[in-house]
Amino acid sequence: MKNLFYGLLLTLLFTTTPAAAYNSSDLNQLMSSGSCAYGDLSGADLSSLDLTGANLPGSNLTGARLISRAVLTARLIKTKLAGAVFDKVVLNKTVLTDAELANTSFKAAQLNYTNFSGSDLKTADFTQANAFRAKFANCDLQFAVFYLTNLQEATLDSSNCLEADLTQANLSYAWLYNTNLHEAVLVYANLFNAKMNNANLSNANLTGATLSQALLQNANLNNAMLDKAVLDQTDFKGASMNFTDFGTAFKTEAIFE
Repeated sequence: MKNLFYGLLLTLLFTTTPAAAYNSSDLNQLMSSGSCAYGDLSGADLSSLDLTGANLPGSNLTGARLISRAVLTARLIKTKLAGAVFDKVVLNKTVLTDAELANTSFKAAQLNYTNFSGSDLKTADFTQANAFRAKFANCDLQFAVFYLTNLQEATLDSSNCLEADLTQANLSYAWLYNTNLHEAVLVYANLFNAKMNNANLSNANLTGATLSQALLQNANLNNAMLDKAVLDQTDFKGASMNFTDFGTAFKTEAIFE
């Protein structure tokens, strides 16, 4: 009986949900006015709120949950959102510039025209998100996941995508000037007509990727893997390609000079 008692006690200790850390007055202010500058909403469950047009500059939403809710056109500049959950949330045209978004989940979220410029998005998960024409310029995207993500016409100029997973992502017509994609995974990614001049793709895995009409002038492709890649009219002029593995890539129409 004693062993059973201690077993139940340990179960309670390790399964009890920790108390929310948010400030109740800040939450009440958000609910009543749709605005809360520099408030503490960390750990709050905002899933029942419609935050369309909300103004939350500088607020702390670390670990907050907004699953399946609309946050259309909200302003979240310099907001702390590390570890927050935005799965299936509609964030179209939302401003999230210079925000702390490390380890945040955006799975299947709607991010069309959303502006993340200058934000910390290390290890963020964008699996199956729709980010048409989204802005990720100058972002820290190290180890971020963009599996099956729609990034068509998105801007990732000068971002750090070290070891990011872009497997089967749609990056057609995307902008990746000066982007760091060292050891990034772009297996079967669609990079049709992508602008990648001066990008660092050293040790990147581009197996089966579509790079037709892509611009890779002066890019670093040292040790990159392009086996089975489609390279019709791909422009490699001035690119560094030491030990680049083209394998069985379709490169008869590629431009090297």
